[in-house]
Amino acid sequence: MITFCGGRKGPAGRRTGLASNFAAVIDEVVRGRHRRRESAGDRANRTAWTITRNLLVEEPDQAALWMRAWANQNARVKWPVYHFGVSLAAEEHLPHEQWDYLLDRRLKHLGLDEHQAFIALRLDGENDRLHIVVNRVDPDARVWKPGWDAFKRQDIMRALERELGLRRVPTRRDLRLQANHYRPERRKEKSFARRVAVAALEDFQLATCWEDLEARLAPHGLRVEPSGAGAQVTDGRERIGLARVHSSLSGPRLADRYGETLRQYRQRRREVSR
Repeated sequence: MITFCGGRKGPAGRRTGLASNFAAVIDEVVRGRHRRRESAGDRANRTAWTITRNLLVEEPDQAALWMRAWANQNARVKWPVYHFGVSLAAEEHLPHEQWDYLLDRRLKHLGLDEHQAFIALRLDGENDRLHIVVNRVDPDARVWKPGWDAFKRQDIMRALERELGLRRVPTRRDLRLQANHYRPERRKEKSFARRVAVAALEDFQLATCWEDLEARLAPHGLRVEPSGAGAQVTDGRERIGLARVHSSLSGPRLADRYGETLRQYRQRRREVSR
């Protein structure tokens, strides 16, 4: 289960959920963005049902009129519409009663349970999507502000997924946290690269051949090892490509300077020792 927003785009290009025209947003929700032809037997791109909260009407056009009239109580609000929703994973479905439960939990969690709202369940291809169009102006003419709504939506979604037995769909936040799991290793590599550079960068630059380089690195507890077409430096516990230590230290560049690759040097040493 994932959350989504409609409305206008913000500076970063993402949907903010905010809009100014109740009638346009509700019409888009009910009819579908692309106005595809609908038929009673066609599950794709049709509205299954609509309901309202804190309104005396159920019809989409009447709901839009009532919400617009109430928003006019606070003339300073430029974007009185807040459009967001929930999308289930493919092949997952909920009965009407559980959709009602999910809806009320979400509205209460966001502090929107006393606001006017129009809700529609759309069957878009393989996914069921619950669209929620809320009037940001409350019964006291105060304006609800989104604030950290994206994180609030995700937090309540995780709890509802467990309660309703729905499959968890990774959010952008989940993917970022998953990516962060690997950052300590990258920081460790950078730390080792700095240690090698501080201890032996001059030795790498002054060495005249692979044998000379090995002799210079040994006092630092370092050695070079072949790696693919290049070479790595290691202390026996950590290892890193030479180019990560300094751009001038790639295996091919050292091979050009020394007249042979590290593998060729090792092979020649083995033949000489026989």
